Amino acid sequence: MSLPRPGPSRSLPSLGSRGSSSSVGAQGSKYPGSPSGSRGVESQLCRDLPEAFDSHMHLDRSLTKMGLPSRTSLGDFLRVRLDPVPVDPVKLAGGVAVFCDPKTWPSVPLRLEPGWVGAVGIHPKSAGQFEDATQHRFHQLVSHSSVSALGEVGVDFTVEEKLHARQISTLRWALQSCRFDQPVVLHIRGGRLDRVHARAHREVLEVPEERGS
Repeated sequence: MSLPRPGPSRSLPSLGSRGSSSSVGAQGSKYPGSPSGSRGVESQLCRDLPEAFDSHMHLDRSLTKMGLPSRTSLGDFLRVRLDPVPVDPVKLAGGVAVFCDPKTWPSVPLRLEPGWVGAVGIHPKSAGQFEDATQHRFHQLVSHSSVSALGEVGVDFTVEEKLHARQISTLRWALQSCRFDQPVVLHIRGGRLDRVHARAHREVLEVPEERGS
């Protein structure tokens, strides 16, 4: 289940406590000035919320959109109060943190919260940045045991057609670099005239066949 992405917020009080499931839009701040008497009510509300799993969350992009430092940990980010508060708050039990922009790739080992796993890939629109140095670092990241999945990778044919071949070759190289036990998070988007993304899916499906897997 993918949760709504947090919108920009100038007020960034903390939510919850480290090591526990994060409640999106349900808990109060522990910062000075917060009413301490409401903690019991908020704790009960947290327990009553339905659990959710965010299958595709971009920590790096979310930090940028919310004006938070790039070194902000996943735990600290999850405790940020959302503004506006979600219409249907949930207790976030875990998720997949996706890093697919070379400029914001994390260091390894990944240090995430309990219930969370990490994926490293290269967004198809960033295929032009996949030079030798980038490929070397990518291989180091994806092969590390703390990186659970490859992704996101794939094709996005909304860009100029002359860039499509580069996206395919980048996807092919990425699949050859990952471990056989790694799930793959795919980004598949057809061109503006291909509303059902048929060509994009077909070309992506042909890549693993070339690898023999």
